[in-house]
Amino acid sequence: MVKRTGRRVQRAALLGVSLAALATAARAGAAAEAASPAAETAVGEVVVTAEKRETTVQKAALAITALSADTLTKANITRLQDLNGHVPGLTVASSGPFNQVLAIRGVGFETPDNASSEPGVSFHVDGVYIANANAIAAQFLDTERVEVLRGPQGTVFGQSSTGGAINLISYKPVIGAFDGHIDASYGTYNLVKTDGAVNIPLTDQFAARLSFETDRHDGFARELYVPGNPGYQLDDENNFAGKAAVLWQPTNTFSVLLSAQEFHAQHHGPAMKSIYDPDPDPRQISQDLPNTYYLDVFLATGEVKWELPFATLKSTTGYQRSDNVDDVDNDRLAYEIHHYYDDAYWYNPSHTFTQEVNLTSNKPGPVDWLVGGFYLHETATLRFYEFEGTDADPTITFPTSQANLPYNYNYSVFTNFTRESYAAYGQTTVHIMPWLRVTGGLRYSQERLYSVTNTDFLLYSPLTYLVTGSHELTGKVEVDGDLTHANMLYASWSRGFKPGGVNLNNTPILAPQIFKPETVSAFEVGSKNRFFDNRLTLNLAGFYYDYKEFQYEEEDPLPYQGGVSNIPDAHIYGFEGEGSFAITSALRLNASLTRLEGTFTDSYVALDPSLAAAARAAGAALGYGPYSSYTIASVLAAAQNTKGNPVPKMPDWQGSVNLEHRLALPTGVLSSRLELVYRGSYVYRIFDTAALDNVPSYETVNLNVEYKPNNSHFKYSITATNLFNSSGIESRYSNPFGSFTTDQQYIPPLQVFGTVRYEF
Repeated sequence: MVKRTGRRVQRAALLGVSLAALATAARAGAAAEAASPAAETAVGEVVVTAEKRETTVQKAALAITALSADTLTKANITRLQDLNGHVPGLTVASSGPFNQVLAIRGVGFETPDNASSEPGVSFHVDGVYIANANAIAAQFLDTERVEVLRGPQGTVFGQSSTGGAINLISYKPVIGAFDGHIDASYGTYNLVKTDGAVNIPLTDQFAARLSFETDRHDGFARELYVPGNPGYQLDDENNFAGKAAVLWQPTNTFSVLLSAQEFHAQHHGPAMKSIYDPDPDPRQISQDLPNTYYLDVFLATGEVKWELPFATLKSTTGYQRSDNVDDVDNDRLAYEIHHYYDDAYWYNPSHTFTQEVNLTSNKPGPVDWLVGGFYLHETATLRFYEFEGTDADPTITFPTSQANLPYNYNYSVFTNFTRESYAAYGQTTVHIMPWLRVTGGLRYSQERLYSVTNTDFLLYSPLTYLVTGSHELTGKVEVDGDLTHANMLYASWSRGFKPGGVNLNNTPILAPQIFKPETVSAFEVGSKNRFFDNRLTLNLAGFYYDYKEFQYEEEDPLPYQGGVSNIPDAHIYGFEGEGSFAITSALRLNASLTRLEGTFTDSYVALDPSLAAAARAAGAALGYGPYSSYTIASVLAAAQNTKGNPVPKMPDWQGSVNLEHRLALPTGVLSSRLELVYRGSYVYRIFDTAALDNVPSYETVNLNVEYKPNNSHFKYSITATNLFNSSGIESRYSNPFGSFTTDQQYIPPLQVFGTVRYEF
């Protein structure tokens, strides 16, 4: 009771401080408008390219959120993980040491530990689908805006998705302009951050844009039992990103844009604190292995655009390489406390080539249309080693054969994947009347996957070769109409498809070796509105999903034989809203809110890895080995029916409210932004085990103040995130392999930093 009361007091304090600040800013804004009664107070239109043609958020008949570069900067959003609470229906959760899991309206990626599986939410950078799930951890670089589309996508995108799509759009080179900026920041935890960009006019047909970013800070948490280095930092950063782009535009109707960018991170990795860690401090970690994290992502793109008399022809080519290496304290505890340890090494390289071509009508008329084709070829490798014992890891060269296995070797798996995808898609909008439109789209997808797996250096089983494939016809039907020039209603049905794949097992009892595709049928109604002479924007959506063959990670009665399986059916429904109100010419209020519900509706028996581990431990106490018939029967008896369990990664409530104020001073302009973000509680896995899966809610308050002197190239700002230093739990992850440990990762603590920006 005391704990709950304390939490209520904390929430009340947060809300009280926020409302007080909002009221103060409102009075200042009213005074500013009184001094300038003729000032424009309308909320501006946000231009997006969500469906391959330029439109605005208010005219797009789908649920979409667009975050501008200014919003990203003031909210300190530098990567996908920072979007939590800022976008309706979007949840970004950590899954172990290096994976980020994206879910929109409960449709996401429950299988990140399987390199052959695909996410439910597709992430694109400048039109190129980022195929490797590890690569989405890269920081944003020279970003003009981020667009988030909710619901199944596939009739206008090369890569289909069941949950939605996130598009990162970078700044492009501009012919004839020389400009740029450079930023330098310093703050708490010895944060040192720099970024910059310059646009260079080369000739009257060529322009180049160069950009970079560096980001480093000390760790937010400490490992306590690393030999020779107690206090080893975790949650630190040491990142670099750079990009070069060249535009050739010989005519107004033809252009070629080439770009190459790289992101490099090498630091100690995230703080993953065991739920059984005896230290109550969330930033003190009782582990003994010096965790390390390495990520290198390279992306090269080529875009050719040709304006024909009747349509725009566009070709987008992408090549991406990703390398990820991690050392992880797999049991999440020090052997001095837990009396054993279980440490792991991961290596995940991949190479992907994509090619997309589409033709989009560009003349106004009764029919708008788009057709396209897509090809993807991906090769990926997973190498995983696990060691255990009662002393420190030996210094070794990681083995590639049986010849040099270390004495504490426990388990390994090497897998190579090759994936090929082909798709054809199209969408047509018919303008039945000036105020009424009907849209229809179709997509045909074909997938082929090949894998070869080496388990335990072939000590107990031969190489496992698997081949699987799938094809699917999906589509979309949507009707939208204008009630007035500022109010629109729409209703849609769409179907999304995600292919199946192969598992890393070779002799399973319960888990399959090949898992099935999943589909989502989505029904949505929505409204886009402007009121009070465009001072208020209010967008609403309600939705219902029928989710078939939900992919998740299933345990097997035999150790190390688990894999991805499918739950037959789930139903998801909810509503969301976001709006912006120009209270005065100097004061704007922005808010968003999402409510979600979802359950598994069919009977399905699944095996929780934590219960399987307990059954094996009980068998061992009686003298039975993990492969004995007694232990296997005990593990199978621990299986449970998941019918009625909530769909994971789906907060019940989430939202944000922020107030932006602009004050004209005699010497310059002072801008401020105060924000309250709430992320509700959710269940991490399908099993809904209270101690392991229930992720509690949290709130954060963020503040940004910026000053721009008159007639100056400089701009100064101070940013504070998590102003009240909340120890909110971002995610709670149960390792489905080997140790079956559960850890939780926390949101970053209070960070304060100042930035100086020079623009030219």
